[in-house]
Amino acid sequence: MLMYCPSAFCQDDLATLHQQIQASGLALLSSAGEQGLQASHLPLLLEPHEGEFGT
Repeated sequence: MLMYCPSAFCQDDLATLHQQIQASGLALLSSAGEQGLQASHLPLLLEPHEGEFGT
């Protein structure tokens, strides 16, 4: 499943994406459960030379 991304906000440049991951260091996971919405911070670790796009 892919998330819809309007073309005005789509970023395809791998170097720019890697730079953003390294600069922010955190992702936000949103989930819905019995108690409502919950947000969890997840650390981002990037290995830019593993795989086709990095890991």
